[in-house]
Amino acid sequence: MAERRAARDPCVRVLRRVGERGLATAVMAGLRAARGEFVAVMDADGQHPPEALPLLLDAAASTEADVAIASRRVAGGEDDGLSRARLVASGGATLLARLALPTVRRARLRDPMSGFFLARASSLPPLERMSPRGYKILLELLVAAQPRRVVEVPFRFAPRASGASKLGGRVVGAYLAHLASLARREPRNRRFARFALVGLSGVLVNLAPLALAQRWLAGAGALLALAASLAAREIAVLWNFAWNDALTFRDRRASRPFLSRLARWHVVTLASTAAYLACDAGLLALGASALAAAAAGVLVGLALNWTGAERWTYSSPSAV
Repeated sequence: MAERRAARDPCVRVLRRVGERGLATAVMAGLRAARGEFVAVMDADGQHPPEALPLLLDAAASTEADVAIASRRVAGGEDDGLSRARLVASGGATLLARLALPTVRRARLRDPMSGFFLARASSLPPLERMSPRGYKILLELLVAAQPRRVVEVPFRFAPRASGASKLGGRVVGAYLAHLASLARREPRNRRFARFALVGLSGVLVNLAPLALAQRWLAGAGALLALAASLAAREIAVLWNFAWNDALTFRDRRASRPFLSRLARWHVVTLASTAAYLACDAGLLALGASALAAAAAGVLVGLALNWTGAERWTYSSPSAV
């Protein structure tokens, strides 16, 4: 069908690739071949309505935006095409993108996971600087281009007309690897990298006393074991605070007195622990495995810890 349309309409060109597979390389081939003032990326399985393209174009032109995103998460948008499992996966992927990529946070994007978007050709970075993997081309474009203005336009994400979802372990792994690569390329991510490394060391500090006292705890009562666990956690909390105060947020220590920073750190830690437990319990109730539920809880706790530390514990008094 596409070839027949191209034969009748000189504005339509069809690229047929031989020996290549994957959405990322297909999109890059399309960007190289595009000649218009704007370029758009969308799926062909019926979930991205072509009728939304003029809306994206009008939004980009009227706001002078570099990128216009068809969004399921802004007012007027819908995501009827997602199953419950994909909704949870999409929400988790969005949370990770916001956590790892300052570009997403700065643009205040509600739907950075969208696969339907439009960009000014003049705002695209040199294509050799882009190395997308998997299906989240938009994130690659945002990090590589660092657009000045991004707008979101609501659209209805329809049920799939044909084909099947490719969501699976391989896709999830490719997304996490791509996100890690993008995070390393983000110029504003050094602080978060230090925060994450300190948090990883805190996990070891938390477990070390319990491992050393394991033989003794085996014969102790439940209350003593719980007390030991709480003591080990407090040691880890203080460890994380000390290193983040000395390294990660050293330039912000003057914003508040030491005891105020320490108290706020504990409040944020308690909130993140509650969020971890709620996420873990909720996913277990939905039938997730214990390992998957715990991993998701850890990520939610990390996100809340980072957000609370950056925006509250180490914010200037005037910013709160």
